[in-house]
Amino acid sequence: MHKEFLISKGISEAEYKLKTVEELQVLDKEYQNYIATEFDKKLEKAVKTEDFTAVKTEVEELVEELSTVKGIVEEQNGEITQLKESGIKNTKGTLKQLLETNAEAIKDSFTGKKDHTFYVSKALTLSSAVTNNTDSFRDDVLSPLAVKKLAIYDLFRKVRIGKNNNGTISYRDWDAATTVRAAAMVAEGAAFPESAVKWEQFSINIKKIGDSIPYTAEFAYDLARFADELNGFLNMNVKLVEDTQLRSGTGAGTNIFGLETLAPAYVPVAAGISDASRYDLVVKVSEDIVKGLGNKFRANYALMNLTEINKMKLKKDANNNYVMPPFVSRDGKEISGIMVIEDNGFADNTMIIGDSRYGTIYEDEDGYTISTGMVNNQFLEDEETIKARKRVCFLIKESEKVGHRKVTDIQAALTTLAS
Repeated sequence: MHKEFLISKGISEAEYKLKTVEELQVLDKEYQNYIATEFDKKLEKAVKTEDFTAVKTEVEELVEELSTVKGIVEEQNGEITQLKESGIKNTKGTLKQLLETNAEAIKDSFTGKKDHTFYVSKALTLSSAVTNNTDSFRDDVLSPLAVKKLAIYDLFRKVRIGKNNNGTISYRDWDAATTVRAAAMVAEGAAFPESAVKWEQFSINIKKIGDSIPYTAEFAYDLARFADELNGFLNMNVKLVEDTQLRSGTGAGTNIFGLETLAPAYVPVAAGISDASRYDLVVKVSEDIVKGLGNKFRANYALMNLTEINKMKLKKDANNNYVMPPFVSRDGKEISGIMVIEDNGFADNTMIIGDSRYGTIYEDEDGYTISTGMVNNQFLEDEETIKARKRVCFLIKESEKVGHRKVTDIQAALTTLAS
């Protein structure tokens, strides 16, 4: 092949000899285009000079060159075909490499041993070729931690209070112990009876819930996506404590008053109810609240955990048919107009029923707040602390506590109702 062509392709004669058949075929087509272009240039020059001697010589040389190249390609094609018929499994690599690798096999094939198998060695690159490879598809969604359902906060009305309140909620309420209703029938000329009425002022303190997390500047910068989660994490921590306090806070020390502390206990009375169920209990507790006080109170909620709710739903009769009273909604979420609310903060075998209109949650006008600052040596140590807080209290007035009842032993109450 013409040296100038090989030089234009950046291919040495040694490299040319190592080319595969496929590569030689490509080069052959490129070479034909090359010599055609060169011939056109020389022909144009010959026409201008009217000297065709050089062109004639060039044509003869090109014909001879093309004939040689064609012979080489045909010869290699023939050899490859013969080797394939003899059982070659892989023809990758140059013809020279192939012949060297299979020298003995080729020799045997010429002596009539057609069943000889040819092998061509090759280096196999595996997916494990990259050492310590950490490439992967990364799921960057940060799922929140699972917590119990928070129900009490949404059940009662909320009042935001402004500044300068001395951290105190003051209110006036009836003094039920000294209030007397004395109205009666009066005979002609007789003195009218005299009622007595008194009020009393009460107060409760707003209490504070708080949490904090210290972190380094590197954490906030290098792991900003995780740092952004701190706010929500602290917020939920505060809400969980608030939920516990609204349910069972004793009012002592830093605790607020909770529903279990404020609601009077239900005292069951024998009612002769056959096979009394939790459905029956809810109705009887509501009766205890409303009877005699129905002009003001009407029970609208029943708080209990999921275990107790499922005990109602899964109750069956003697024939294993589910028991669903006519005063219960099809989904079991409403019993005689009372909404059944799941609250898994309540212990098993307990519930609270009442009128949610009579109970108020007081909280600062800012509600939940988040702030950052530095304590001790944090400035020198390149650290900060994120802090969350909320001030809150829960009030059920003295005269309105009777609008709620707590059942401390469901099974014992059912036994009494059935007697």
